[in-house]
Amino acid sequence: MVEREDYESCKPQSYDQMRWECGHPFAPHAPEKFSEKFQRFTPFTLGKEFRQGESYYYISKPLHHHGKECLRLRVDVVAADGSQEARVAKGGTGGAGVGAEGGVHNPSNRLPAADDPVVILPDIQRVTGKSSTVAATAFTLLVPFSLLLLLH
Repeated sequence: MVEREDYESCKPQSYDQMRWECGHPFAPHAPEKFSEKFQRFTPFTLGKEFRQGESYYYISKPLHHHGKECLRLRVDVVAADGSQEARVAKGGTGGAGVGAEGGVHNPSNRLPAADDPVVILPDIQRVTGKSSTVAATAFTLLVPFSLLLLLH
């Protein structure tokens, strides 16, 4: 994943955001495959959160060959209705303002109320009568003891 300028020139300025490195593209069993999960929230500290209204840029090129080969991928995060306006972040399009840094403890990353799960509490029922198992247990204990007392 790279910045937009690095995406356009296909020359990464930093390898700090390198997501994958394919060290064995011609392995005998099969080429290596990588995947990325695009999600608004991640519980992992090193995970990437993708915010609505933002664009994310990927490039793929051989590390040891300085040719012109370059694959580019741009991911635009849009709403379900196709709009690119950020519904959660306020005060801009997401740059370096308040709430742009993401993270689990940032209030701007909180899901809208419609996405919060609904918790249905079970109905608690109270038993008001006596349990028949208690009476049956007491009866089965009293009968053998009374027989023992009668036999002595």
